[in-house]
This record gives sequence, structure tokens and C-alpha cells, in this order.
Amino acid sequence: MVFVKGQKKATKGSTQSGEEKTASTTPKVTKTPTEGGEKKRKKRKSDYTSFSTYIHKLLKQITPPTNAKSNEKGDRKFTISSKAMSVMNSFVHDIFDRIATEASGLAKKKKRQTLHSRDIQVAVRIILTGELAKHAILQGMTAVNKYNPTETKN
Repeated sequence: MVFVKGQKKATKGSTQSGEEKTASTTPKVTKTPTEGGEKKRKKRKSDYTSFSTYIHKLLKQITPPTNAKSNEKGDRKFTISSKAMSVMNSFVHDIFDRIATEASGLAKKKKRQTLHSRDIQVAVRIILTGELAKHAILQGMTAVNKYNPTETKN
């Protein structure tokens, strides 16, 4: 404790009243605003989503083993260049955008604001052709049934 000339010492039994504190010259500490007077802003996440991890997982599943003798999962080695991954990523984004746009258009025609699995299924039939559409619809139906096993509607 620092004492200023003219300030009384506080003893155990006595407390400093307003009159005794006037001799003290310590100013109150006020909070100053941050630089520029603006509040700190939270960092925003980028809007870009990448499917590269999922593409890698898919390639691991469908790539045959490099060695005919070894059939273990750990022995499957493959690489994909960054440009090829960029092409695949933009391809997935493009197909996703086309299907979402078509499905939302179908929902608007039915005067609904919610997308249903049936809307996605019809949009896939419109966007994709032939065997690819059949395979995509089958994979989508199994995914929906796996996620929600009680609902068995088409």
C-alpha cells in the first residue's frame, strides 16, 4: 500500500470513509475501445466446400490392388494429381448444383418450400441419363433407407 502525503493510515478497526479517500490521487481505470473504436469481429469460415476427402475415400473403394498377390486394404496405393482433384471437385459441385436447382424448381411447381426425397429422385432422372440415373437412384434410396429405416416409401 502506498501512502500519499496528508493521507491517514488505516488501522484494523477503522475503515476509510469518503473524506479520507479524497486525499488519494489514484484515478479510476476506464476501459478504452479497441483500435479504431470498432468491436472485434469473429472470423468467418470460407463458403467453399471441398469434396476431396470423399473422392479419396471413393477411389480407395473402387481402385483394384496394385499387387496381384496382396489383397489387404493397407496395400492399396493410389495417387491423384491436384489438377485432377480440382476437376473432380468442380464436377461434383456442378452436378450437385444442377440437381438442387431442378429439385427446387419441382418443389416450387408443387407450391412447397420443403424438398422431399421424391423431388431429388425426379431431378436425378431428369439431369442424369440411362444407366447412370438408375444407379444413382438406387444408391440414393439405399442411403435414405439406411438413414431412416422406418420410412419405406419411394
